[in-house]
Amino acid sequence: AVEIDASTPFDSWPAAVTESGAGSYALVFASNIVHIAPWSVAEGIFAGAAAALRPGGSLFFHGPFQLDGKFAGVGHEELWDTQMRSCDKGWGIRDVSEMVAEGSQHGLRLAATEHPVGPAKNFLLQFV
Repeated sequence: AVEIDASTPFDSWPAAVTESGAGSYALVFASNIVHIAPWSVAEGIFAGAAAALRPGGSLFFHGPFQLDGKFAGVGHEELWDTQMRSCDKGWGIRDVSEMVAEGSQHGLRLAATEHPVGPAKNFLLQFV
């Protein structure tokens, strides 16, 4: 694992990531990030993954998401979403449709959705 500021362009990510070059990764995995970060981080992950992934590679997002505007999990997501947004208006549980729209702007499409995942009943979204 490498710590990156995903809101920055791929070529400014740490050398541990970029030295292999664009198009050299089979997998990018982001877990429990996009709900506790500004939307620019999600945009950056998509843009960075689009640059980093080789043909046939996958971008995975794991975490809580809404599905068609509805919270889907263990039951506390709506309260949690309200609390996060009260701390920072740019935070919050994203809808899968937002992720699909952003992915398409970077040439990535939703290939698979797994739900529920784990005791928190999170989602696993795969983009290719």
